[in-house]
Amino acid sequence: MGQQTLENKLVLCCLCCCSSINKVGIKNGYQIWMCPKCGFMTTYPLPSLQELRTVYTREYFLKQENEDTENRFGYKNVLSKGAIKGNENVSIIRLKIIENLVGQKGSVLDAGCAAGTFLSIALKRGWVTAGVELNPQMRTIAAQYCSEGNIWPLLEEARGKYSVITMWEYLEHVIDPVSEIKKVKELLKPNGLLCLSFPNLESRKSIKDKLIWEQVKPPEHLHYWMASNIKLFLEKLGFSIVGFRYRGFKPLLEGKRRFGSRSNPKTVFWPLMSIFSILTIPFYDTNVRKVNFPIFIRRMYEGIEVYAKLERN
Repeated sequence: MGQQTLENKLVLCCLCCCSSINKVGIKNGYQIWMCPKCGFMTTYPLPSLQELRTVYTREYFLKQENEDTENRFGYKNVLSKGAIKGNENVSIIRLKIIENLVGQKGSVLDAGCAAGTFLSIALKRGWVTAGVELNPQMRTIAAQYCSEGNIWPLLEEARGKYSVITMWEYLEHVIDPVSEIKKVKELLKPNGLLCLSFPNLESRKSIKDKLIWEQVKPPEHLHYWMASNIKLFLEKLGFSIVGFRYRGFKPLLEGKRRFGSRSNPKTVFWPLMSIFSILTIPFYDTNVRKVNFPIFIRRMYEGIEVYAKLERN
């Protein structure tokens, strides 16, 4: 994030369109800033890498099923059977999209690979795999799915050339997204594919709604995009958008937050969410499209995937 000082006043610049951004609130003790032009939202001041290491501990990934996770960081248990099965299903869909876009199987680097579920599916499907994961315990587990054991704690330490680099639920966590994408450019082969996913900020209308959204949770999530400004961000760094895909049907997620679910039965009405979940299966995911989705679609989904090709180094 660029910054200037004018007459003792701090001026922060948007990572996407370079406009001046404004402070819009405070969450978890961190200042939240937003670009009035393109809608990009970010955190400032940013935490240090050492502070982030205290967030991404073993407990971040392996909370117990009966442990209260309300308003806390991380996952209940990424190694539970339900979590692994769900991540495998998502990984298969994503890999089919990738294989369709690149035309052949090659090498893939998964940044923020956690326990390596995506890498395990990619390896089974014939890809040469490598990973990046900050947490040492998850890194040890994921290493078994990396060809030649190639896994690094930080993206800046990664080596090699890759046909595809994936950043599933990754870029919103890092301190410096620009440096991360510049490193991606070094690691990608010519015309290589970059795949991203992150919370869809456009699913929230007002600034107040955005600030109370559970996905706005510094220091875990530090940056927030939507389709229009991630396009600006990536094009500025030498990528062209191949397509977008939306995930996470908002009405279902809102219902689970209010009433609970099988894994988190907040109220006696949680079984209704299970029924609703089955009925809304056709609305879980959208297809990859390059053109902009209608505004009602963009507002109805809380997650977004982005597929982009490297145009220049």
